[in-house]
Amino acid sequence: MSETLQVIRERRSCKSYKPDMIPEEVIQTIAEAGTWAPSGMGRQSAIIVAITNKELRDRLSRMNAQIMGADMDPFYGAPVVLVVLADKKVAFSGHIFECVDSGFGTKEPVDVVVRPEDVDIVPEDKGMLKGVVTSVTFLGVHYEIIVDINGFKWMIQTTDFVDVDEHIGLFIEPDAIHIMKKSEYSGMFGDYSSFSNELDELSDTESENAE
Repeated sequence: MSETLQVIRERRSCKSYKPDMIPEEVIQTIAEAGTWAPSGMGRQSAIIVAITNKELRDRLSRMNAQIMGADMDPFYGAPVVLVVLADKKVAFSGHIFECVDSGFGTKEPVDVVVRPEDVDIVPEDKGMLKGVVTSVTFLGVHYEIIVDINGFKWMIQTTDFVDVDEHIGLFIEPDAIHIMKKSEYSGMFGDYSSFSNELDELSDTESENAE
């Protein structure tokens, strides 16, 4: 442990590098260490690519400098650049989901939209999310099902019947998850995932009580 503390104390930022190429075994060791850096839920899902080609390295440098609005080499002359790649993921309802939307920063708060008809009901042990059915209403063509998942009410529209008090799993495909910038109205309209008849009835009751 004392050696670890010594390394932490002696760590310094370097803003000037020699142009000498680093031995491949050293690059591999550094990249492996990076893949073991702490990550959400211990997934260690990052992929690290070492850029040793000077032409490509210089191109990345110019691109980064343009983004930064700076007339300099953001890599401070380092001959090798490590590029960290990560899957597109979003966390909500206690689970990390694969998604397809991009353009958001790491750990950036966002609004997540999942249409009721895009949620699949599966056996509980196969679900990304697990909950208990609290209400089932047949609407002529499909069922409107309310599922309680750790106190949050999900409204599902499906042609598959499940019964009240049944424990089920929910499965959501990556392209069914829509990510949006956080809205100032987020969280203002109750704990239902979407509009439902049950929510409408509760709203009517609240309005009557207010009068």
